[in-house]
Amino acid sequence: MTTASGADDPRIDVSPAPPSNRRTGVLIALAAVLVLSPDALIIRLVHETPWTILFWRGLLAAISLILAITIATRGHAARAFRAIGWVGLVVAVFQGSGSALFVMAVTHTSAANALVIIATSPLIAAILSRIFLAEPIPRHTWIAVISVSGAVALLFSGSLQTTGLLGDVAALAGSVSIAAAITAIRHARAVNMVPAMAVGSLISCFAAVAFGPAVPQASEQGLLFLQGSILIPTAIGLVALAPRYISAPEASLIARLEVVLGPLWVWWALGEAPTDRAMLSGVVIVTVLTVHTALQLRSNRELVPPSAPDQRTSSDQSPIP
Repeated sequence: MTTASGADDPRIDVSPAPPSNRRTGVLIALAAVLVLSPDALIIRLVHETPWTILFWRGLLAAISLILAITIATRGHAARAFRAIGWVGLVVAVFQGSGSALFVMAVTHTSAANALVIIATSPLIAAILSRIFLAEPIPRHTWIAVISVSGAVALLFSGSLQTTGLLGDVAALAGSVSIAAAITAIRHARAVNMVPAMAVGSLISCFAAVAFGPAVPQASEQGLLFLQGSILIPTAIGLVALAPRYISAPEASLIARLEVVLGPLWVWWALGEAPTDRAMLSGVVIVTVLTVHTALQLRSNRELVPPSAPDQRTSSDQSPIP
């Protein structure tokens, strides 16, 4: 899932990193994308109901994250969870709903459609930040929003006569939910929100209980364990770590690779080739987001004097459904 957050904020993560740090940050961000890229494929390979997938995915991710937080805080996990405050609970609710909607999207439409639509969340977050945080929206962001909206409309037009429409709608709702979580994170950017991701995973798990999740077949338990206990927590940790070494816009730029790699995994393993509309929309959205992020990165660096101290922060964790 998309891992961009804070990419349009000119007040953070703008100072250039030393070459060695930047190389480390790029490798960490690439590792996060590679670790998370098989997510949609695993959902497709598990032949269970979406609620069963969501239950085990959420439960296993929550357990792993809580264990990791306990180790990282040397037994003071409770303090870390209390520190997220009410904003953290908002992040958790939207992250949990985003996770549920992502699973619904991947199980009801093509992986390419789901990932391309989810990738629009940073631009939706920019609009929400304007509404709720009074952050200005640059002209190039408005141009990007209009361009991406057209690409998403093209995707939807190809699903109107198919069963994939429900999945496309779920993906769009998931993108809005992720954007809301990003906006909440930006409101409290000084707070480590990794504990909120654990709470969000629990919320998605508990929500699935109401729909009667089952015990997966033995042949699929390993896939769910890999996804929930290893891939998702590792990706969250890497996403939280990368902005310590590179700017948030640079990390966001690298995260665009997931839109390419995710469908490729599904194509390679299941033979599900993206439709012409999906490929065209994907090219438009990835290109627009890449140019937009590059422009923001250049604009941000121009705002920081050469002698400015390093303002890089690790608080720009983004929700991963």
